[in-house]
Amino acid sequence: MNKVEERLTTQMRQETEQKLKELDSSYETRINELDSSYQEKVAALGEQIDELNQLLTFVKDNSSDKNDDSNQLYSQINEIKSQLQKLQKSMELLK
Repeated sequence: MNKVEERLTTQMRQETEQKLKELDSSYETRINELDSSYQEKVAALGEQIDELNQLLTFVKDNSSDKNDDSNQLYSQINEIKSQLQKLQKSMELLK
């Protein structure tokens, strides 16, 4: 190789490495932003589920003939909570 080719090769290698570093940094930043946003939304949803669960427990304890409906809602809320926990575990694996 002559000196011009070597210089061009070196320059291209350096530019490529720089672009890869920029892409990696951008990717990491975006992943962290998404993770932070996701965690905030999951926490808010978890709080809403807990509040709804408490309300349903109260309704369940204070109703008699509507017991079947509240039991069904209670079961659905517990299922949602279970799915939320699975989703959280999946997101943790992505980190």
